[in-house]
Amino acid sequence: TKELDFAFYATQVPELTSQWAKAVIDDDLDIVERYNNNWKDYFSAHYTTQGRLNGIRGYAEEATDMANNYMETPTDLDKQRIMDATLGTGTAFDTLIKSILGPKEEEETKQYAALVENTLKDTIAKLNKVKNQELQWDLYRNLDGFTEIMDLNKTLANSIMGDSGIGGYLARSANKTEAELTADLETQLEKATGLQSNVTYNWQKWFDDQLIEKYGIDYKQFQVTEDTLDIVNTALKTDPTKIYDKQNKKFTDEFIKKAGFNTNEALIEFLNKQGITGTNLLTRLQNPTSDMQTELTTLKTNLDKKVTELDAAKNRDLKLTYGGSDNIPEEVKVEASFARQFIDEYLKPRFDFSKSMDEFRDYLNVIEKDKNTFQTTDRLTEIKSYAQSVAKSIAPDLNTRFNYAFGQTEEGGTDFYFNPVDKYAPPEVQAVYQKQKEMVAKDWETAKNNPNALVNPSMPYLGTWAENAYMYNIKDLSDKNNFAKLHYQIIGSLPAFNFDPAMNPSSVLKVKFESPITTKAASIETVFGEFTTPESYADMLLKNIDPFADKETWEKLLKQYDLDENATKDEIKKVIVDALTSGTAEEIRTRIKELQELEEIPTQEKLGVTYIERPEDNLATIEKTELYKIFKDAGYTGTEKDFYTNYMPDTSPEDVKLLTDATKGKLPEFDFTFDIKDPASALSKLKELETPPTKKTTDKTTSYFKIGLDDEEEEKETDPDSFLSDFTAILKK
Repeated sequence: TKELDFAFYATQVPELTSQWAKAVIDDDLDIVERYNNNWKDYFSAHYTTQGRLNGIRGYAEEATDMANNYMETPTDLDKQRIMDATLGTGTAFDTLIKSILGPKEEEETKQYAALVENTLKDTIAKLNKVKNQELQWDLYRNLDGFTEIMDLNKTLANSIMGDSGIGGYLARSANKTEAELTADLETQLEKATGLQSNVTYNWQKWFDDQLIEKYGIDYKQFQVTEDTLDIVNTALKTDPTKIYDKQNKKFTDEFIKKAGFNTNEALIEFLNKQGITGTNLLTRLQNPTSDMQTELTTLKTNLDKKVTELDAAKNRDLKLTYGGSDNIPEEVKVEASFARQFIDEYLKPRFDFSKSMDEFRDYLNVIEKDKNTFQTTDRLTEIKSYAQSVAKSIAPDLNTRFNYAFGQTEEGGTDFYFNPVDKYAPPEVQAVYQKQKEMVAKDWETAKNNPNALVNPSMPYLGTWAENAYMYNIKDLSDKNNFAKLHYQIIGSLPAFNFDPAMNPSSVLKVKFESPITTKAASIETVFGEFTTPESYADMLLKNIDPFADKETWEKLLKQYDLDENATKDEIKKVIVDALTSGTAEEIRTRIKELQELEEIPTQEKLGVTYIERPEDNLATIEKTELYKIFKDAGYTGTEKDFYTNYMPDTSPEDVKLLTDATKGKLPEFDFTFDIKDPASALSKLKELETPPTKKTTDKTTSYFKIGLDDEEEEKETDPDSFLSDFTAILKK
């Protein structure tokens, strides 16, 4: 407690001064002698007998200034770390990145860069060689008389299939379209004559047999085991309930993708081909049990052992020359297992997605100016770049946002002194926090229930809680915030305790700066980074947008892409994908789409030798309606587009649906009603019903086997397609 402050007390009871002065002047011995001729004794007596009892303070209240003025701010070292990170430089920044990614990241990044550089060189070399052959061939085609020779196989094939009249029958027996049979025949004739009409190259075979085998030595020996291991590892990392969708009877899209497959069917087919091991694994994944993790772990151990044994049998490590960013060549050793992982997780996804070798080349290109939107970089570079962006978002508010006053928590609360929480604090500080939490809570209960108790029995000079409350003018000891300040002022701040009054900015910066970087790094499972296609990127953008719940965001999207307010998610996705697909990727896809719309088979002859021919691009054989399928089964060999164009030119989509329903045995509900309010519609309907079928004629075709025929020929009675006109005419009557 403090002694009476006479000057302060005189201001609280001003009449005391005049009373004492009057007593001295009047020589009032009852007052002057009684208080030893000392005004201080007079004031003390008054305070003891009257002032204190009436609540008059004997001295000015103290402020809990140690708490009131407390402020924790980022250290100079904290600030320097953030500023270095905005530039992507500094020892501290490099140390942070290494601590997050691990000590092997830099070496693996160099191996990865060497593989990309070398596979890109090989791809460009092969691409240029084949392009030069195509260029030379095109030069020959422009020479007089050479075109007829080069197109001889095509002419022969067309004549055999068309002029002989057997094309339709062959197509039926082979279950192929006439166009496909003609192409097959042309290929056979090329072998027989030794003539080729254009330069072609099997890029898939080159990729599988040359590029993969060069960098993944004996790749096929490891493929099945490592693909199975990928499935097992993915299953071990995935919630068992999110592996297989029992309702839709298929693996989840996320599991399929992470396991390294493109479709549910491909994954199931692969497992079914692996004997008892594969079928058992398939059954277990489709029907998870409580012991599945144990079984998968055992299988993983066995598969790992098999891979190790294969690796030990032969040294398959690579020694590659790597130029690096400074173009100073160095030899880089690439571990065989790392090279195979590079093939599976980097090369294959890019090659499989590419429609042309030009596009594939662009996905490998390491030159910054030549990179396309979706060429991923290595994980190290990506994380450094991400760390820079995080640091830049923090830097502007570094001097204000991370200042913490007494009691402030990371989230902005005020009870840190009562409940200090900092998961990044070292163990010795955590021990102090625990002691602080327990002691402050206990002292608060004592102060509320027994205010006359000593603050600390071993430190009696600190006084009681009541005395200190009086000193610091704390009128209510049950007020948590005021008690916290009082506690820190009189005891918590003492060196013997050294309690922490507020959140440490260094820890908050660790949360705000380092945690996002750590999370980002964890999301990129390999050093190669994940290959994101325009489709998957669009899906990611639209995944969590609900047009009804988040109307504002939805309207912004519609406005951004200049779409109608009734546009669907699929329409927005298409616009986003189109916007993101550019350069060689856009060009080849546009040309493929044009051919598909014409129901022509995309080939290197039509698209150039850089096109990667794949069966899935051939949409000419896909049957879109049941009606077309019936006629095809009956002998029609043309395309669906030809079918409706040639034989049912006036048929609308509604007509097609009606006819299809009829062929399935459904009773057609013919609409013979006419809307008299819409004469144009009624007349149109009458016109459709009355239009007679027209006789088809065919133009003369040029062929070595058709000489002297008329320019216009009536369709032959023996044409296997001719019955279609009669049938469609009946349906349209």
